[in-house]
Amino acid sequence: MDNPFIYGPALPPEQMVGRRAELRMVLGRLAKRQSTAVIGPPHVGKTTLLQALADDQMRQDLSGNRFERDVFSFVDAMTAHGFASPAEFWQRALLPLADHLSLPTPPAPRRLEMELLPLLRQSFNASDLQDICLALHINYEVLSGQGANDKTRELVILCQQQGRLEALALRMKQVHPHLDVPLPKPPPDPHLTLLQGAYLTAQHEQFGTFVLEQLFRRLHENKQRFVLLIDEFDDFLANPALHTAEFYGGLRSLASRAQGFALAIAARQELEELNRCTQAINPHGSPYFNTFTELHLGVLTGREFGDLLKLAGNRFDKEDRQFIAALSGRHPYLAQVAAAVVWDADVAGNRGDKRYTAAGEAFYRGTCQHFADTWRAMTDGMRRGITAVALTQLPNLLETRAFLTERLTVNLADYTADLERLERYGIVAQDETGWRVAQQGFLWWLADTLREQVRQETGFAAWLQAQALDGVLTNGEKQWMRKMGTAVAQALGPGVPALVEAMVKRLF
Repeated sequence: MDNPFIYGPALPPEQMVGRRAELRMVLGRLAKRQSTAVIGPPHVGKTTLLQALADDQMRQDLSGNRFERDVFSFVDAMTAHGFASPAEFWQRALLPLADHLSLPTPPAPRRLEMELLPLLRQSFNASDLQDICLALHINYEVLSGQGANDKTRELVILCQQQGRLEALALRMKQVHPHLDVPLPKPPPDPHLTLLQGAYLTAQHEQFGTFVLEQLFRRLHENKQRFVLLIDEFDDFLANPALHTAEFYGGLRSLASRAQGFALAIAARQELEELNRCTQAINPHGSPYFNTFTELHLGVLTGREFGDLLKLAGNRFDKEDRQFIAALSGRHPYLAQVAAAVVWDADVAGNRGDKRYTAAGEAFYRGTCQHFADTWRAMTDGMRRGITAVALTQLPNLLETRAFLTERLTVNLADYTADLERLERYGIVAQDETGWRVAQQGFLWWLADTLREQVRQETGFAAWLQAQALDGVLTNGEKQWMRKMGTAVAQALGPGVPALVEAMVKRLF
């Protein structure tokens, strides 16, 4: 039997373990046209959750026929960097609706520009270009560039800036009727349905908010909804064409007012942070995301975690399951990695402490990038909080005299708000002994990172500054962290293997 545990790309919906309660919650909100933001750290299953919502069979299993007439569209914001305008985004987002209405989709503006330029250069001479410019009331002589190729490029850029690419395409077809020039869609046929006509009107008007609202109203009148699912929503913040008041304001308006439209997004950052990041382009208006309800996607429940480990059949014993839980903190991605490395260690014939040491080191090698991604997704306050917790937790794990003179007290109550945010996602936990990092793998990564930074006198200070922590820590906190970091470096010696060994000894 092959190793059944999968990690790396997002799991397809049919392989998702658990999350049925979260799916039902989001579906219930979508049915009432209420917007939901699924928030969680990297690799916690946000993408799989949205893809499950978009899956016809999954919705049928969870909600019966409640959504059978609706059109769902899944868009990954990471693929939107090539879009030059909100119109191009909506062209892509509405493709499932165009297919549902049996309508062909003409080229988006950027694609039209890219297709027209090589065609003009290949098949149109200077005389042709002059005729086209004359028909479009453009002065050929004022186009910059000496040769026909330069002027061709300037002509396309000018038409794109003026919103006249369709007019350029039509004129090209008139000059050379035999060429396969990408043309805009003709005016709506009077025999089209009202819904088809509304779509074509929205398309002709570059998918402005008003015409989109009319389109979704027609859907509502037809007892249908368009449900838009946007993954990696944070990525829009780095997209100049979409990180605009026009785009966010349009989405907010549609989500608030448009009948026949429902929206769910997935993001790493909480809505408060998204509102803060968009405040510069919206200094006086209502926050763009205050119409959403947050769903915090945390770790698997105990039952869901048990269901995942059942994939191993009888291969895992009680100690294996305990080790996997401690490594991963029941984070779905980390649980898959931990289970996979324990499986491999078993297949290799490792037994006893050697089995867990080999699995632990393999786990760390395979998850370093994940923890780095998670760290980058945290706010400054969350980084400060988890660093403080880790530095109070490590002395108990690394029983060594190196800590006897450096074990200082820090009031973790000062970090409560940020620690509670981390607790939502299962990264830290609180019990009768206080706060602790719930994922041993994260504790290892942070300890190893600190070890590397304190080897040089200026290393730790530079690290604090690079993590944007220098300005949020008091001088006392920085001094305490520096001393504890130095003690960690001394205690770790060769690095993570010492932590793996210490964990195995404490568990077993």
